[in-house]
Amino acid sequence: LKILTVAGGVFATFAPRLILENYPIINLVCKGEGEYTLIELCKRLEQGKSYDDIGNLWIRKSNGRIIGNPTSMVNMDENPLIDMSLFEEARFYRPMGGKVYRMFPVETHRGCPYKCAYCTSPAQTELYKTDSGQNYLRRKSFDSMRKELLYYKNEMKAEFLYFWADTFFSWTRKDFETFAELYQEIQLPFWCQTRPETINEHRVKTLKKMGVARIAFGIEHGNEKFRAKYLDRKMSNEIITEGIKTVLREEVPVSVNNMIGFPYETRELAFDTIRLNRTFGAPAIVDNNSYPFAPYTGTPLRKLCEELGYVKETDIVNSVMSQGSLLNMPQFSGEEVDGLTKTFNMYV
Repeated sequence: LKILTVAGGVFATFAPRLILENYPIINLVCKGEGEYTLIELCKRLEQGKSYDDIGNLWIRKSNGRIIGNPTSMVNMDENPLIDMSLFEEARFYRPMGGKVYRMFPVETHRGCPYKCAYCTSPAQTELYKTDSGQNYLRRKSFDSMRKELLYYKNEMKAEFLYFWADTFFSWTRKDFETFAELYQEIQLPFWCQTRPETINEHRVKTLKKMGVARIAFGIEHGNEKFRAKYLDRKMSNEIITEGIKTVLREEVPVSVNNMIGFPYETRELAFDTIRLNRTFGAPAIVDNNSYPFAPYTGTPLRKLCEELGYVKETDIVNSVMSQGSLLNMPQFSGEEVDGLTKTFNMYV
C-alpha cells in the first residue's frame, strides 16, 4: 500500500540501524521520545516538505543511505491531556486484586535512578546524557499532575489509578510530601511499584492515608552475590524482606516480581529465589510472580547473552510470556527454566 511506516519504542530506540537495514517495510525510526518528532513529521508531510532533519528521527533514503538525527527530550509539561474519546470504552477497564475497575494510567516520572543490568533504563540515561547533556530522570510539575489527576477523576470518572513510574519513590522527601498533600484532593485507590530499599514506615503510612491499594516490588533474584554481580542490584536479602514486611504490617497487599533463567544461573540458584519469596508472608497477602528472563536489546545482559552465543544481534525478543525462555544454556535449559517458572508459586 506504500504507506509511510514509523517504528518507535524502546527496541527501536536501541536498534534503529538494525531495523532500517533488515526490515524494508519500516521507512523511519523514532529514536527516543516521540511527542515532538511525530507532530513535526505530520506537519512536514502535510506541507510536502523534507523531514530529513527532524530530531530523534532516523530515515532510510531510497538509495539505502541511513540518516540519524540527534536525540533530545521533550518537556513533559507541554504534553496535552489525552483525549480519551479516541479509545474504545472497554479499554478503560482493568482487573486489580480480583475486581475490575475503570482504571487510568498516570505518568509522574520518566527514567529511573537505578542501573539494573536486565533493564534499558541505564542505556536511556546514557543516551540522553551523551546526545543532549540532559538527565533523563525527571518528573512532571505538580500543576500538570494535578490537572491530569482531576481530569481522570472528574471527567473520565476513574475508579482506580496506576502510577507507572519505574520506581515510584524516585521522589525527594519534600516532593513526596507535596504530592501526598496534592493527592488528598483526588482520593482514588491506586497501584504503584518501587524497590524494597526505598520503603520505610513513614512512607508506607503516608501511602495508606493516600489510598494505596497495592504495591509491586521487583525482587528478580534471591541470591545476594548473584544479584549484585550479574544484575547490578546491591542490597541484602534482609533489606528486601524487611521492606516488604513493613508494607504488610500496614495491611497493604503486595505483588512480588521475580525472574528465572539469567545467564550463568543454575537451577539451584533459582531455588534461592524461591527460598527468599518464602520469607515474605502467606500467599493470601503476597502475590508472587515469576517470569523467564528476557534479553532485551539495549540492556547490559543482552550484550552478555550475545557474547556467550545465546542470542544473535538480530534476534528480537517478543513476549517471553508466550515464547518462554530464549536462552538454552548448558547448565540450565530453556525447558527447565519454563518448567520452574510455571511451578514457581507451588514451590513457594
